[in-house]
Amino acid sequence: MKEELQAEFNKFMENMSCLSLMKISYTGRCEMARKLPHCNRYTNIINYFQLMYCDFRVRNNKNEIYMMGLYSLIYMLLLCVVFLSINEYYLPALKIAAIRCRLNEYLAGVILVGVANSTNDVLLSLSPVRAGSPTLNIAMSTALTSICLSGGAICFIMPFKMSGSNVFRDFLFVIFLLELIRLFLDITALTNWIKAAVILSIYPIYLAVNIFDFILTRHNIRKLRREIHFLRNEPNSPQMEKKMYDKVITLTDLEVDDDVQLLRMKTRYGIFRAGVYVTPKPLVEPKEVNAVSNRKVLHSINNPRNRFLFTEFFQELNPIDKDQWSLSGKFGRLKIILTAPVSFILRLAIPKVNYAQIKHGWSKLLNCLQIVINPFWVLMLLETMFGSTHGTSWLITFNYEYAYWSLAVTVPLSLIVFCHSRTDIPPPYHIVFAAANIISVITVVWVCAWEMEVIVSIIGIVFHLSPNYMIVTFNALSNALPDMITYTRLSKKGFGKMAFGGIIGGIVFDLVSNIGTQFAQKKLDHSDMFGDFGETLYVFLLLAIWTTISWCWIFDFHARRSGGVFLWCLFGIFLIYVTFIELNLIHDFTEDMVIRMKS
Repeated sequence: MKEELQAEFNKFMENMSCLSLMKISYTGRCEMARKLPHCNRYTNIINYFQLMYCDFRVRNNKNEIYMMGLYSLIYMLLLCVVFLSINEYYLPALKIAAIRCRLNEYLAGVILVGVANSTNDVLLSLSPVRAGSPTLNIAMSTALTSICLSGGAICFIMPFKMSGSNVFRDFLFVIFLLELIRLFLDITALTNWIKAAVILSIYPIYLAVNIFDFILTRHNIRKLRREIHFLRNEPNSPQMEKKMYDKVITLTDLEVDDDVQLLRMKTRYGIFRAGVYVTPKPLVEPKEVNAVSNRKVLHSINNPRNRFLFTEFFQELNPIDKDQWSLSGKFGRLKIILTAPVSFILRLAIPKVNYAQIKHGWSKLLNCLQIVINPFWVLMLLETMFGSTHGTSWLITFNYEYAYWSLAVTVPLSLIVFCHSRTDIPPPYHIVFAAANIISVITVVWVCAWEMEVIVSIIGIVFHLSPNYMIVTFNALSNALPDMITYTRLSKKGFGKMAFGGIIGGIVFDLVSNIGTQFAQKKLDHSDMFGDFGETLYVFLLLAIWTTISWCWIFDFHARRSGGVFLWCLFGIFLIYVTFIELNLIHDFTEDMVIRMKS
């Protein structure tokens, strides 16, 4: 009998959520935080429950609120890591990938930016932190936040001409996906594997349509060039000049959409010079960056192979830029000091490849060291996340058993690169460092996003907010922050079409991957995917899509500041609406449950 009770208790402990310990008395929370298996799986690098109730010995709600202040500081530190990783390393590598793949700006956003940004969310959905959460609610809240906040931000920051037909077509893909998923949730005749296969097949079809449209655009460009060439040899006439003018205008528009250029934008835009709701114009025209010239500008065959080897190493590793320091004020210098430790670690671990910089960011000694450090660092993070536990400590035990084996390959490779390369010009294989760059940043952002989601969930429980409300509001905002950083930085650099394409492409990839994977893993119905606020999210997401299509069409697909303000206002209305639902002040869009009595 005793053994049966112990087995039943162990089973209860296995199935108990770590968040449930917040409902028991304070004296028992420390022991539960150490014994619950879910606390090891739910938390990642830091066991916040053990830190709060064992190490800091929190015993009342007042001290819990003080701890939330500390956790908010940790959240800001993680956000700083995400911002620096994306801004300094991720975006330049994505631009290089777009140029190397010879994609146009919109397609580069759909394939490269959208997939890379959504990969973190897909990995996070497979992690224990989201186990048991309504998957469709998470996907729809992420989509709504991306359209309203990120889409509004890129329209507000800089004007750009959208790819009208592409935007309209891809938004229709999102609507089709939503309706298909809702249909599959109601149909019981089909097996979950068939539903998963159908949903997962949508994204290859979506990519094929985009690529086919891209090929047709290239074909039309070549065709128009031939026609213009023939028309120039025809006798002049008003009709001929009009025909020539129309074809030249069409060709110019297609060529603008077809190219990805590295631009050096003016840092001041005069944003508020004409008012908040007036779309700003750059004070100067952007200048195209000459990547070939930047690569060879310091190269000379007469230079020693290792000229300024250590000088460049310390300059690149120094997180405080002298020019930026001298031009910054008090708050700017304080920001540089606070972010310096994070910047130093990232500079040491992640290789930088940026065609807009001299020598494309190449530093021979630092890059050779990163050949060893970067794979070891990434493998150690992955190995720790999947195979380590906290034990009796609030900090996870870092595991590098398999990461050691990378040294057998990377150390000889580093020596070969050091002997082969020069300091005054990057080697031809420097592009390989960009791949390591992207993988490293995705790993870092994934780790930080996991930590940020746990912190937001704990804060919500401490302030007695329901999990479903947290999912569609604060968790969605937290998940969207890394993507929003990417899109706003792209917009500031003059890549508005790439950012907008990344938003829509990321939504399609996120919906297909998350929902398709969930169908393939287990039996799902409305209760598994569609939690509270599900119908409200669905209505507001469709409203955001159709209104965005409408104002884009009215503005002839020119992004304007008023469109961005509209999207922000729509998201604000959504937050107010779901908050009123949470407070039971208004009714949501779901039907009331009716209990029928048998006569």
